[in-house]
Amino acid sequence: MAFVLQSFAEDTLASDITDSSTSMTLTTGNFGTPSGEQMLVIDPDVSSKREVVKCAIDGTAVTSIDRAQDGTAAVAHTSGAKIIMAWTKSHHEALKDGTDLNDNIITAAKLDANLLAGWLLLAASGTRVSNTSFTVSGDVTDQISVGDKLKITDTTTKYLYVTAVTYGAPNTTITVTGGTDYVVAGNPTNIYYSKAVSPVGFPATTDTFGPTGLNYAQSTSTFSNTPGANTYVNVTGLSLAVTVPDGKSVKLTAFCPSIKSAADAGQTITWAIREGTTVLNKSVMQVNAVNYNVPATCVAYVDAPTAGVHTYVVSLATSQASKAVATENVAAASPAFILAELI
Repeated sequence: MAFVLQSFAEDTLASDITDSSTSMTLTTGNFGTPSGEQMLVIDPDVSSKREVVKCAIDGTAVTSIDRAQDGTAAVAHTSGAKIIMAWTKSHHEALKDGTDLNDNIITAAKLDANLLAGWLLLAASGTRVSNTSFTVSGDVTDQISVGDKLKITDTTTKYLYVTAVTYGAPNTTITVTGGTDYVVAGNPTNIYYSKAVSPVGFPATTDTFGPTGLNYAQSTSTFSNTPGANTYVNVTGLSLAVTVPDGKSVKLTAFCPSIKSAADAGQTITWAIREGTTVLNKSVMQVNAVNYNVPATCVAYVDAPTAGVHTYVVSLATSQASKAVATENVAAASPAFILAELI
């Protein structure tokens, strides 16, 4: 329930009530229509007739009256008797234990399991737009941001990262990624969000958030291409979309058991990590012989990029035109991979 107090609000009885009446009629309906049970004081200025009651109020209709509250006695009251909202013992007890306060009041007694687990309620329900987006009513852009974690009910409990948040009256569109584990299949309910590093239940090592999903991509098949001189080609399968929260940096590691080039001896082969056409870092190796194999590792740091989704790719290049570049000795037991870590 949610007790309501209105400063200086008062009304009068429209007709007599007995000491056992469970309803009464007010003259003007000054208390409005507050939801839930409320507390009223009848005849507050007459000590012999002062009575506190718990009731439901709907304009001039007062129903479901529990008489003789807070140590007062049930007595008869006559038409015209003064009725007020006033601070009572019941209000004080509700404030102490937090059980009967308005939903917007936070007390220890009202911290539910989700809140204690690091989850805050965003919306009771939403409307699916696609596998990676849904809308909620109202503007919630002041509550969630890119990189926040979501927990929704969509037949089962699903965990997602926020990749974009946009408001267009009357709804907010939330774009998400669930990696390879989760998609938005229906209209979500029980939508919770978290800004905690590790809220209870959020996956740490699943296909979505561990070594085969959001922060990791691998290739178990050889790749070959014949680019122009010093022209990058992206290695198939080694592309990674990373949702970067505000203020976070990214460490990227790209590895291949072996790369080779058909270029002549003395030429070079390059193993690089890029975002778009920007080279973040590269390893350049000299070709000692045609189709010479050499292991390749490259590490790149991206310092606090703009919050949002960033796509990183692994690329190959050679200094000699029309000479093939390729990955070698790649298998399930020894994949080529790119790994992203938020730091």
